[in-house]
Amino acid sequence: MNACFAAPNALAVALAALIIIPQLSAISVWINEFHYDNNGGDVGEFVEIAGVAGTDLSLYSLMLYNGNNGESYGNISLSGLVPDESNGFGALSFLKSGIENGSPDGLYLSGPSGSQFLSYEGSFTASNGAANGLLSTDIGLDETSSTPIGQSLQLTGLGAEYADFSWTGPAFESPGTLNSGQSMPQPTGSTSGASSVPDNGSSGLLITLALSGLLVLRRMI
Repeated sequence: MNACFAAPNALAVALAALIIIPQLSAISVWINEFHYDNNGGDVGEFVEIAGVAGTDLSLYSLMLYNGNNGESYGNISLSGLVPDESNGFGALSFLKSGIENGSPDGLYLSGPSGSQFLSYEGSFTASNGAANGLLSTDIGLDETSSTPIGQSLQLTGLGAEYADFSWTGPAFESPGTLNSGQSMPQPTGSTSGASSVPDNGSSGLLITLALSGLLVLRRMI
């Protein structure tokens, strides 16, 4: 093969593999369960974050938004590594008193693998902070002043990312553990959406392709 054609081809393979590797290494986390209103004075308010085990939540931020004016009214400090509760997935819960009671209000999660702007009791557009200009997604469920203490809004279903699940509740809460009726399959490759979880074979193949392409290119030069 003519070297002038082989070199660009080898370079293309190497660059493509190197570009794909960080994309496959992205790991998503999501808002998995929360509680903000109940019968009597609100107690035990929390937000739970779920995702792939080992994810460092200190790299993420969680802001609270008031839907009446679109402004942020606080944040929840995230920390810790997501535990392995089921097939490489898990959840961590964070207590926060004073989560507003809706009509509407929202939660904005952001970090290395993307962002998520959810709301309850309606949708709205944020007017400041990290979510400025973004339209929230209403989960379609809410808690009220009649919700029993010890219940929450939560995701259920089978999957490996937020889009695979559906919101349900109010139902008995399980802060800090994956929800009842929520099943996580063993990750075997990339998932659809903004982020994915690679298997070792896929990453190894891409690294091999990248190194091979660079080696061929070096020999031709």
